[in-house]
Amino acid sequence: MTKRLTREILITHDDSAYGIGILELAYAGSEFGEIRILDPEAEESSMGEVVTATRPLS
Repeated sequence: MTKRLTREILITHDDSAYGIGILELAYAGSEFGEIRILDPEAEESSMGEVVTATRPLS
């Protein structure tokens, strides 16, 4: 019996799952493997440039 390998594809986005295009991207990629979406609950655009000085990171 031959075991078929399945690709696992991770899609990330900083505009949450409700951002334009993420579901279309997941649908288009689903023919290539199993899709997982990792995203914030709310929009987090440009958060990579934010300096955290008033609260703990954890």
